[in-house]
This record gives sequence, C-alpha cells and structure tokens, in this order.
Amino acid sequence: MQSFAEQIFTPRERMCLIYARYVVESLPEPEGEPLRCHEVARVVVWCLDPKGHVLTPIDGLYGEVEHSWILIRGSQPVRVLDPYVVGRLPQVQLIDPFVPGAERFNWYRAGRPRTDIDWALVRELVWYIHAGGALDRWDMDALSREQP
Repeated sequence: MQSFAEQIFTPRERMCLIYARYVVESLPEPEGEPLRCHEVARVVVWCLDPKGHVLTPIDGLYGEVEHSWILIRGSQPVRVLDPYVVGRLPQVQLIDPFVPGAERFNWYRAGRPRTDIDWALVRELVWYIHAGGALDRWDMDALSREQP
C-alpha cells in the first residue's frame, strides 16, 4: 500500500530525505554534550547543498521548543526537512506542515537566525562526512537538477 505521504512528496523532496538520513546516520556519536538540532541542520545543508540552491536552514520554534530545521526551496506547498525531529521517531523526517486541519497547530514557526551556532563543530562534522566518503556514491547535483 502506498501511503498518502508517498503520493504528495515529489521525487526531489524524497531524495532530500534519503540523503539527509544518510548524512545524519553517518555522524559520529558525540563525546560529552549531545549534538544540537541547530548544528545538525547546518551540517545536512552544507553536505547536501553547499551552494544553497535548494536547502535553507531555518531557526525558530517547534511548538514552544527552540528548534532548527531545513526548508526545501521551490516546493509548493512548503516542505520541511527536519534532521533532528523533536520527540519523534524516526529522527529525520520530511514534513508537510500544512496538512489540512493542521493550520491551527502551526508547529514550525520561523524566528530570528541563531547567533550561537558552533561553526567549528559544523565544519568538523562536514569534513568528517566528506573525508569518510559517506557521500561518494550519491549524485548531489541531482538535487538542483531535479524539478519539484
């Protein structure tokens, strides 16, 4: 059986989800403090779309929790790629935030860009992903070529 979600998301959106899951699964387990969604979202964007044509990290609130996620540009309606979902599994999800009836539950609310991003950690994790060859088998330019 094909789910409703499989019917509404475009091939490019589903490709973003597959690639993002692979990046997040390839991240090392942190020593000490856990990784934050704010850095993970940026690692995924830098790994999958370094030129910034398709993916944009967004900072704001998920409900009342400070959160960061990724907006897939060119998608109509807007699609959210969340690489570190709050309180749900699986960890990486592709979301239609405007499912009919959900308007009153605007869970993803954009806010001001964060000023406390650990850019050294983001660079280190992007290097880890690329140096380990985790993305060698993927055609990353396909994200920009694929029409929504």
